[in-house]
Amino acid sequence: MFLLVEYTDENELAVIPDTWLDGNSCALWPPYKSSSRVMNAVRQEEHPGANWKSFPIRELYRSEIYEKARKKLAVAENKSDLETGPENEENEIQRPKRVRRSPDHYSSDSDNGTVIPINRQKKGQHVPPCQFHPLGWICPA
Repeated sequence: MFLLVEYTDENELAVIPDTWLDGNSCALWPPYKSSSRVMNAVRQEEHPGANWKSFPIRELYRSEIYEKARKKLAVAENKSDLETGPENEENEIQRPKRVRRSPDHYSSDSDNGTVIPINRQKKGQHVPPCQFHPLGWICPA
């Protein structure tokens, strides 16, 4: 099991294996200097050594899969309101739904307030232009 946690003293986010937990509100951190060495320790769920230090944490997310926890880490870096709790559909990241609007098929005549339907031209059809007549404009219907 992998956890997305915030180390509260350092204000840092990290994905760690659950074996690194030290009680309910603390987690251990390895003394490695290289970030690649730390990532390998996380992926391999390395057991903590005696020289690992304990730091206070706040748990943000749990997952059985490392990659899911890493994705949540990317989201959490931009957002601070991730929910704590076991993995389920409510905790999944969802894209906002696209709102589709129906196109306007009507035009209003501003002089007398009447609504006039607009004839839509299908692709490839040619619509002759409106012509001016002494009595007014003539447009094909």
